[in-house]
Amino acid sequence: MGGTVLFLAGALLVVFVFYDFLRTTISMAGLGPLTFRITYGLLRLACRWVPLLERRFGAGMRNMIGPSILTAIALNWIILHLAGYVAMFAAGRSLAKADTGAAATLLETVAFVGASLSTLGASIVEPTNGWWDNLSMVAAVNGMVVLTLSVSFILTILQITTAARTFALRVHTLTDLEPDDTARQLERIAPLGPDFCSLVTQITASPLPGVFVPNDPSMNFPAAIVRVCDVLERAEDELKRSRTPRHRTAELERATAVLGRLAVHDPDASIAGAMRWAREHDLRR
Repeated sequence: MGGTVLFLAGALLVVFVFYDFLRTTISMAGLGPLTFRITYGLLRLACRWVPLLERRFGAGMRNMIGPSILTAIALNWIILHLAGYVAMFAAGRSLAKADTGAAATLLETVAFVGASLSTLGASIVEPTNGWWDNLSMVAAVNGMVVLTLSVSFILTILQITTAARTFALRVHTLTDLEPDDTARQLERIAPLGPDFCSLVTQITASPLPGVFVPNDPSMNFPAAIVRVCDVLERAEDELKRSRTPRHRTAELERATAVLGRLAVHDPDASIAGAMRWAREHDLRR
């Protein structure tokens, strides 16, 4: 009875973690429940402690927030998958030493599951029958999917982050040229509408680029969003008198509206969550 409960517990853990993994990486609908809690839990800690550590040691540490959160998410997926399969294999006499036939120890079971998940397949123990051998095959396929999609997902997040920083640099550069002329600012940033729409589409799929905080504030994407919103708001009354036709600002307005709706309906699971925590703790200013 105890073995059955342990096996079911391990299977449920694997299913839950794999759901969280797929929801985060390919659903295009934000973060999975576990990844969400890890992301914003670590972001809260970073927003509280990084400014204090920077003032204490005088070194820029905020650029490590994003990489640290991505690393924690990836390790969480790997470790929990490992724990789930170890629980399933530990539920019965699943593995035996190839040379003596003795039952595998817990340490050897962990090594076997790790080898299966990593698709290496190198271990000093082997399954005792076909059912356990099939479970090791499922673990290998599961591990291949997790490792492959994790790498692709992380690379995609880094590419989006680079594009977001480029956009932020352009926004800050163009609006700083004539800081007191709203009409000219609007005219200069209006051509950035297509890039902004593309970035908003990508960020609504995953808010993780929002946790990357550059040391240089001119590449700060959430601050660039605030700058765009500020220009649009100030230009509203004089837009008709502006040299910028209304249709040229439509993309900027629609993209900011999308972010605004996310902030209202799902304030934590969008980039608005990252921006809010950052503002509260003076991390992005």
